[in-house]
Amino acid sequence: MPKDWKSSRYSSVRAVILQFLLKLNRRFWEGRQDIPVAEARRRFDKLAKQIPKRRLNITLSEQWLDGVPLTWFKPLRNDPARVVLYLPGGAFIAGAPTTTHLDLISRLALKCGISFVAVDYRKAPENPFPAALDDVFAAYSALLQGYPANAISVAGDSAGGCLALALGLKLRDEKLEMPGKFVALSPVTDLAGTGSSLLQNRQTDAMVPAWLINPLADLYAPGSDLTLPYISPLYGDFSGFPSTLIQVSDTEVLLDDARRVADKMRAAGVTVQLDVWHQLPHVWQAFAAVLPEGRAAIKDIADFLNR
Repeated sequence: MPKDWKSSRYSSVRAVILQFLLKLNRRFWEGRQDIPVAEARRRFDKLAKQIPKRRLNITLSEQWLDGVPLTWFKPLRNDPARVVLYLPGGAFIAGAPTTTHLDLISRLALKCGISFVAVDYRKAPENPFPAALDDVFAAYSALLQGYPANAISVAGDSAGGCLALALGLKLRDEKLEMPGKFVALSPVTDLAGTGSSLLQNRQTDAMVPAWLINPLADLYAPGSDLTLPYISPLYGDFSGFPSTLIQVSDTEVLLDDARRVADKMRAAGVTVQLDVWHQLPHVWQAFAAVLPEGRAAIKDIADFLNR
């Protein structure tokens, strides 16, 4: 019988080793007063290249919809009636479907048996808020021309999780139909940086330094009120949202971003599945090639989307 990694009190040996290596990489950020964007992008890409790759039965194709670049991830066997709009993370300044997120999105599409279409939205600081949200909104609106809303799910990790929830708020405000489901992996929901886990988990988070939130917010939404719901979804009203899955690790500085937004959703009557995993790095699903917990989390996502 396979191990239930979600309920386990102990992370795998591979997860322990990975977190040790990630903490070594995190030293680059310690003591910095700014974010060197070019170097940060280079490090994101380098980390992605170190993830072991195996050939997956996925067909990739690129497309532009309403001026937004997209990449389709199509499993050989897929349900043509459904689609998942995926928003890659990368701290709002980096990340792309075919570089940092190639393995993760491929595995998700293959496990779900659904085509994923990933948005290469514009990045800060060259394109600050609301550029990324505008791109995501345009991509979803274009998908509505080919799919009914309840056949579309929206998923994202980290900054992409933030954009997924912000998209839902904007869709409701613009009176467009909501997607069938949302999935958010270790989402950023509070760029004002008020979560207590920013301090409580500052030593345990292997990837994200707690101090990074404020300068990232300055790059993404310079001069803006960071409690605007389109910037920080935590401050929004989630009435009318569809069923939502949130995955986060108990050692992340963003733990409270996930917990508090789940609480607000429940208070608004939304069906929320908040899964808090034990001692894993930020967006550990992206390391599924080496982590059994990553593969288990992807299976849970597939089960949720296919229910």
